[in-house]
Amino acid sequence: MHAAAQAYGRVARSGLTARQLEAEVLTQCAVDLEAAASGTRSSDDRLLAAVERNRQLWSILAMSLRDPGNPLPESMKESLTGLARFVFARTYRAAETLDRSLLPPLASINRHIAAGLLGQHREKSKGDSE
Repeated sequence: MHAAAQAYGRVARSGLTARQLEAEVLTQCAVDLEAAASGTRSSDDRLLAAVERNRQLWSILAMSLRDPGNPLPESMKESLTGLARFVFARTYRAAETLDRSLLPPLASINRHIAAGLLGQHREKSKGDSE
């Protein structure tokens, strides 16, 4: 978990809130996954590094969901745990097969979770109804 921990450390020193920190790290992993998805066969190492960082991040997130002090509602914890299982399965498959088509959905999940952490979906919905 070294790379994910380093990413958290870099962002933590920037003075962001916990939600902003998580959103930033999710976004950074999404960027890495998107770059790896557009790569060529010669950039398999880039793909493997991106999926490993994403796996590490989601491992940290999944562990935090099991923390008794986690304030999220149980239903949300269950939903996010199911999503984490999907991410782990897709990540494993991408690493095994080097199939770049498996990466964009992982990046999209990260971006959507990041947007939710920052409240961007709620703000957009409010603006859409006006």
